[in-house]
Amino acid sequence: MSFDYSKIPNGFYDNVLSGPDGMRKFWHFHKFESVLRYIPLNLIGPNKNILDIGCFAGSFLGMISPSIFTQQLGVDILPGQIDYANQNYATSFRSFRTFDGDLDLVDEFKGHFHVITLIEVIEHLNAEQILRLLIQISKLLHPEGKLIITTPNYCSTWPLLEFLLNHFSDIQYEEQHLTKFNYFMLESKMQELVPNFPLSCEAKTTTHFLSPFVAAFSYKIAVQMATKVPSAYWKNPFGNIILSRWSR
Repeated sequence: MSFDYSKIPNGFYDNVLSGPDGMRKFWHFHKFESVLRYIPLNLIGPNKNILDIGCFAGSFLGMISPSIFTQQLGVDILPGQIDYANQNYATSFRSFRTFDGDLDLVDEFKGHFHVITLIEVIEHLNAEQILRLLIQISKLLHPEGKLIITTPNYCSTWPLLEFLLNHFSDIQYEEQHLTKFNYFMLESKMQELVPNFPLSCEAKTTTHFLSPFVAAFSYKIAVQMATKVPSAYWKNPFGNIILSRWSR
């Protein structure tokens, strides 16, 4: 039986981000900041656009000014979350919309997006859904565009964190995470799931190693730790989140 995502309150993670400093807030904020830092500079600026698939309540795009991307679109399968995103983050340059499982944006936006983000989405999908989604993404991506994917690293302390969250948190992950990845098998697993995938992994790293735990005691020090070494130079494979960048 699949997890009912409509049970998650509208704006749940957005409320975490706007709440008091601590580990949970830092986890999500640092994740979004890491994705932004992983976008090549030549894809940022006037006449550049971004598509965030699985945008949920719109928190990630809500952090991005029009000077970074002049057109921003977030999509999700949950109408309630999209309503929340439009009420709180929609602007003249940023919009949100629901989409079905077949990603019906292809005909409208084929080859259009300079950056597409999948922030902790693919682990929620089964093999068939991942295949369908990534093939559609390859059609949506600009010829020189980049796909950025984050997903939990099961070769880290994440399995322990997931166990604790499942038992003590108000949000359960046991039913949500259908496909599991780790840093060492990311490319081979993707090739297995999507044979002849037209995109290749040009860079990968991990985030959320020690800094989220430090945030439980000092948010300021955690931020300093997280930004001290740029992602491109961070080679530790045991951070709790895999951050990867894909291109043609």
